[in-house]
Amino acid sequence: MSKKQIVDLAMKHYEVLRAEGIGAWQNKRFRDVQAANGWFIGLLLDRIQPAWRAWDGGNHFVKNHFTDGDFWTEISKCHLGTLKRICNSGFEGNAYALSVTNPTFPSNLKKSAELIVSEYSGDVRNVWNDIRAPHVRKLYDRLIQFPGIGVALARMGQFDLVRQYGVGGGEASKSKLCIKPDVHVCRVAFRAGLTSSARISVVMREIDAMRLASPADFDLAMWNIGQNYCKPSKPVCQKCPLNPKCPKILE
Repeated sequence: MSKKQIVDLAMKHYEVLRAEGIGAWQNKRFRDVQAANGWFIGLLLDRIQPAWRAWDGGNHFVKNHFTDGDFWTEISKCHLGTLKRICNSGFEGNAYALSVTNPTFPSNLKKSAELIVSEYSGDVRNVWNDIRAPHVRKLYDRLIQFPGIGVALARMGQFDLVRQYGVGGGEASKSKLCIKPDVHVCRVAFRAGLTSSARISVVMREIDAMRLASPADFDLAMWNIGQNYCKPSKPVCQKCPLNPKCPKILE
């Protein structure tokens, strides 16, 4: 068993997923600034709540609030108390962010708006519009500066912008990305012997050091394996795409 064999099996699984329409590289581009605003708020919301709810919430927010003028300027000037009321009940009577998991969403949104106004001329698209292929990792550096966007969300946002919206060269830049290790990816990487630990910092460092041809595709394959086969308990080893090369199976 070698790490290369594990990576090859993971990438073979990615090709299966892509044939099923999962993880295809696209170049959709944002239709307008409203769509870009909705995407960014969805990213802020995508913390320990269903992804569909976060992205639906982002689109709902921009269509129903601060629609009278300069969107980000309005938010930046809004009194925090007023913004909290909107965030806590403006999603058809519900909160945009589940308060037990993301209670800082209103303040993070206001601070993000202030940053977009001061650093990006009030247009969130300027966070990524000037990113070119050789410097696609700058996208991560820019996203992580926003309050509420940590390592995982910054990498997820980078993946999504590059894969779905063609930012920074799209698929041509896939070798320059880094993995976005969540609990599934970390668990599979450690069990499969690719990393010395399941800790996020270790997984990021040791997988990045492998210089994969397409970290984004590898990440998707490992996530899918962790979600459907290499589960925390009662893993479905015999059906796993990493069988029979995984050392967990060979124990």
